[in-house]
Amino acid sequence: MSQSSLPPDRFKACEVTGEILPADSLVQFQGKWVSEKGKQILLERLQSGEPALADEMTRPGFWRRFGCYLLDWLIFGVVELVCSVILMIAAAIFAFANAGQIQSPQAPGAPPPSWAIWFGIITVLVINILLILYFSYPHYKWGRTPGKYVGRLKVVMFNGSPLTFRRALLRSVLYLLPALIGCAADLILLPLMFPSAANPAPHPSSAVTIIVGLVFIAAFGWWIADCIFLITDTRYQRSLHDRLAGTWVILSQDR
Repeated sequence: MSQSSLPPDRFKACEVTGEILPADSLVQFQGKWVSEKGKQILLERLQSGEPALADEMTRPGFWRRFGCYLLDWLIFGVVELVCSVILMIAAAIFAFANAGQIQSPQAPGAPPPSWAIWFGIITVLVINILLILYFSYPHYKWGRTPGKYVGRLKVVMFNGSPLTFRRALLRSVLYLLPALIGCAADLILLPLMFPSAANPAPHPSSAVTIIVGLVFIAAFGWWIADCIFLITDTRYQRSLHDRLAGTWVILSQDR
């Protein structure tokens, strides 16, 4: 181990056992400076399925997590607003450029042009893709979203290692599953809600209405289950999406 990779102090505590030892006797393992004894403890935890960062102090409090959650959604709300305004401006420019081909809005029962429906579908898709990227790429790159950065939270694998992009993407999809289910329902209903030449008085069929209703019930059930897992896991506070993704939210001391 090179001198440049050593802790800055001449003596330093093992981050697992707490022993004060010469800095050159410590090694870095699972993101911690540890002695040989500390390294063995971490290895035993990994082999037994316990997280490498088993210290109870790594668990963030409920209100800290809630604050980070709220801040992330406020930030994304601004991103969504900007994206929606840009797409609306693009739609207005397109409408102005094709004004001669658009039927008069005063005509009763006049169906909207097909491009208007497509703009609605594109808007839903773009916002949901940005939503997935917001909650996956920062976790892969830095282990945290902007909201978690403020609250000093970090997402790691259950053994303490950093997330891969695939694992961060899986966690993002599982976390956002209710919103993504709602997106799928919107994409199904959107074309059915506009009049057309073949269907001047559109309305979803009973079967479609029932299916969409069941989809929203399933989304709500997933959200409730996610919250129940988080509240009842008094040891690690892992939600359902964290359990399925093999991840864990911890309280990190570094920025």
